[in-house]
Amino acid sequence: MTEIQLKTKKIFKKGQKATLVSGIIAFILFFFKILIGFFSNSSALQSDALNNFSDLMIMVASWIGFRISKREKTLKFQFGFYKAESLMTLTLSIFMTLGTIFLFFEGFYNIFELPEIYNPFFALTISIISIGLSFVISRYLRYMGVKINSDLLILNSKERMIDVISSFIVFIAILASSFQIPFIEGVITMVISTLVFRIGIISIKDAIFSLMDVSPSKKFDESIKEILNEIEGVDDFKDLKLRKSGSLIFGEVKINVRKTINVDKAHEISEKIESQIYKIIPQIESFMVYIEPSEKKLIKIVIPIKNKKDLNSEIVEHFGRANFFFLGNIENYILKESEILKNPFIDKKIRAGLSVAKFFIQKEIDILFTMQIGEISYHLLRDHLVDIYSLNKLSVNTVEKVLNEYQKGNLSKLLKPTREKD
Repeated sequence: MTEIQLKTKKIFKKGQKATLVSGIIAFILFFFKILIGFFSNSSALQSDALNNFSDLMIMVASWIGFRISKREKTLKFQFGFYKAESLMTLTLSIFMTLGTIFLFFEGFYNIFELPEIYNPFFALTISIISIGLSFVISRYLRYMGVKINSDLLILNSKERMIDVISSFIVFIAILASSFQIPFIEGVITMVISTLVFRIGIISIKDAIFSLMDVSPSKKFDESIKEILNEIEGVDDFKDLKLRKSGSLIFGEVKINVRKTINVDKAHEISEKIESQIYKIIPQIESFMVYIEPSEKKLIKIVIPIKNKKDLNSEIVEHFGRANFFFLGNIENYILKESEILKNPFIDKKIRAGLSVAKFFIQKEIDILFTMQIGEISYHLLRDHLVDIYSLNKLSVNTVEKVLNEYQKGNLSKLLKPTREKD
């Protein structure tokens, strides 16, 4: 099993655990509310008990949704069962919305009736306990829902917060009935049912969007764009696409890398992108990187030289010990601008080549033309995607001849260092 598959299973396992804890609490509240409601003759408490029973059914359905989503891919369902969570969210949202309609009319009828209660003490006590437990489990479900990016847990969190309000309404209703105050329960019930209806509609919309592969929050796009901009070797990128599938996110992007980069290096860049994305966005289940070649319009080159004679400058054998460096910008093999720099490390006794290599990496050069280069400098430059061309022909002894040979395609890349030490 791959690391990504293990991560996915871990996410759904957390979702199952959250729904199980919430389901147990819903069962406990249902049991005590129905029992106390019966002995205290509180119809409001009995109705609230039925509300907790519906919560229990929602938790069971949610648990099943996570259970199905956790199943491994099959030949028939090659993209997995992740949308089962969104489908379950949609179903529960519809039932929740329909339930609020009946709750609204029940509240309307209760305006004209005065509920009776015989012994309010136990009924008020269980209502207070229900308020506290429902609030705690609501915050817990929201925390877990945000953590694993689960719409289903976030929806259940909203349901539990409704239970907080519902239990508070029941508390007020029982208290009002004890003091023979009419209207209170009915009016508050109508107001709350209207608010719940709005939440249900929003949840239905979110579930449908998820089933239709809606793009997740823009913060994910921005995070991935930031990663792509920081990865060395990515010249440009396009067609960044993200889509939600239950709790998880699938994505893809096309990147442009230098045309001269070999397959192994391109694959390394791709793996680095995926690794960074998986690290920063754990909800990503799969992210595909498509590589396309690109050729920079303006190429920065450097040539180690012996003297300052512009294009007639003579080539020096080893770039780390060169007196000067010819730097040029080439566009379509034509030199656009150039300058000559003195080697700032020429008097360094050891590792002069390494220091020069680091110096030109900071200047973001693309190509080095040289006769000799040590092992450390070679690998450092190649790791930073600098192409190194060999000047092993005696006739190529000036900057102008180097540029002419490069334009004709007569120069070959160095596939390994020419010496062990810098």
